Parts: sequence; structure tokens; C-alpha cells
Amino acid sequence: MKKEPKKQNDKDLLGQIEKRFAHHLGLYKEHFDDKFSLMYEMLQGHIESNEKQFGEIIQNTEIIKGDIELIKYDLHTKVSYEEFVALEKKVLMLEKKK
Repeated sequence: MKKEPKKQNDKDLLGQIEKRFAHHLGLYKEHFDDKFSLMYEMLQGHIESNEKQFGEIIQNTEIIKGDIELIKYDLHTKVSYEEFVALEKKVLMLEKKK
């Protein structure tokens, strides 16, 4: 008969330990949930910021591409240095003939 109260005390003690353990696990879970939520919000802010910057970079790149096309066109329509020198020589020869 003395063994039954001991078993009951062991069960009660085990039940109390389980309750405390469950309580502490709940506290840790709540703590980590808060931390993960905060990290998620921070990451979302960084992602949105990076997306905005990426969009601006793409827009600026498109502007630069357009500018380069204009410069290329202008370079094709201009006379090269060699052609200029040749024309200058021809003009000098024509002026000497006069």
C-alpha cells in the first residue's frame, strides 16, 4: 500500500514537470515567433527597397541605351579625321590652283 502513494506522487511530479515544460516551450515558441515575424518584416522592407532600386536601374539603363544609339548615329554622320585631312589637302590644292 505504501507503493501506491509513491507512484501517485511520481505521477503528480511528472505531471507538474510536463506542465512546466509545456509552459516553457510555449514561451520559447512565442519568443521565436516574434523574432521571426520581425525578421520577416525587415526582409520584406529590404526586398521592396531592392525591387524599387532595380526598377530604377533598369529605367536608367534604357535611357543610356537610347543615348548610345544617338551617339552612334551621330558618329556615323560625322566625317572621320582621315576624311577631314584628305578634304583639307584637296581644299589647299584647289586654293593653290587659283
